[in-house]
Amino acid sequence: MISFKRTFIFTFVSAICIAGAFFAGYLVSVTHPASADLPVLHEAYEILRDYGLEPIPTAPALEYGMTRGMTEAYGDPFTRFVEPPQHELETNSLQGKFGGIGVQLGNDYAGNLPP
Repeated sequence: MISFKRTFIFTFVSAICIAGAFFAGYLVSVTHPASADLPVLHEAYEILRDYGLEPIPTAPALEYGMTRGMTEAYGDPFTRFVEPPQHELETNSLQGKFGGIGVQLGNDYAGNLPP
């Protein structure tokens, strides 16, 4: 009987500790949102969500738009974001076999025509 009471008390205290940890995590996530690093972006999202005339785009569309804007702001002309469907099309069009002998034809005379 004593063993049952100890087991019950241990289980009860463990459950309370686990519930407390989840509750503490919830409070931290509410008071410190993940977007605290990008307050302007978070504020713009909230304004569009609350006052925008059109519905908010889907999460992938927002994510792709933010990533595209970030790569443009990066300022490197050789860095660009390609969405996965477009990337797959580009990758598929580049796959295959390439062949040839590497010949280029062109005019290479300096205005001297043969008689």
